[in-house]
Amino acid sequence: MIARRGSDAVGAWRLMGADEVWLERAHELAGPFAARGETVGRFVVLRGETVYLKGSPLRGKAHLRHLLRSRLLRLPLPRLAEFENLEWLRANGFEAPRPLAAGALFGHFGPRWQYLLTERVEGAPTLREALDAEPSRAQPLFEGLLTEVARLHAKGFVHRDLYPRNVLVRETEAGPRFVLLDAWRGGTRPQARGAAYDLGCLFLHAPSWLGPAETRASLDRYVKTRADLGEVIDLARLRDAVDGERRAQRQRIERKPALARGLPLPPESW
Repeated sequence: MIARRGSDAVGAWRLMGADEVWLERAHELAGPFAARGETVGRFVVLRGETVYLKGSPLRGKAHLRHLLRSRLLRLPLPRLAEFENLEWLRANGFEAPRPLAAGALFGHFGPRWQYLLTERVEGAPTLREALDAEPSRAQPLFEGLLTEVARLHAKGFVHRDLYPRNVLVRETEAGPRFVLLDAWRGGTRPQARGAAYDLGCLFLHAPSWLGPAETRASLDRYVKTRADLGEVIDLARLRDAVDGERRAQRQRIERKPALARGLPLPPESW
């Protein structure tokens, strides 16, 4: 990874890139959107590859929040954090899009705009799409994913946005592989939320696809994998913690239904 600081007519930048060429090409692509303060999310062809650029301004509460996070807590801005987290995931044996470049634009009053450029993952639906298309695969897909999530948590990484929409299912000859997306909130640094929060995200809408027995089997797989990795997890205590996280998220959806992303209000019982 290459990291550097610089400035141009738009302002001061903090930049990351897989190599110098990606850093330069991505910056040329993102610069005009930054200058106009536009939100962008699109696939483009760069260096002969189809890649995804996402960028957005930081205004209002988001600007203040990330200004305080960066100055007081020394935390990277979301797109820079996501670049680092995607690199960590890939280096530690997990599937994630290859991060190519990231940048954050700063003005006199702190961060103004940010972007991330990643490779495109071909032919992989989200977990939600895969479950809707083939409901009969729900239990094996959940159990396979929870095996990976148990490995992830055992290495100290909490995702913090682990909803089915943020997991791609990539089919291989050896079986499905799970590609983790939108990994900016979490990481290996100390987190305000832990493993139960990730599981609460995954199981929030699980009753749409899993029955109670299948849900128990999936959670059992998580606990067994953690045990195989040398960590004893109390199943009853974990279930209570996940239940608490589910209830809290369900209450947020009751207050703001748009958070359900088109899915029905999750049932209280799971």
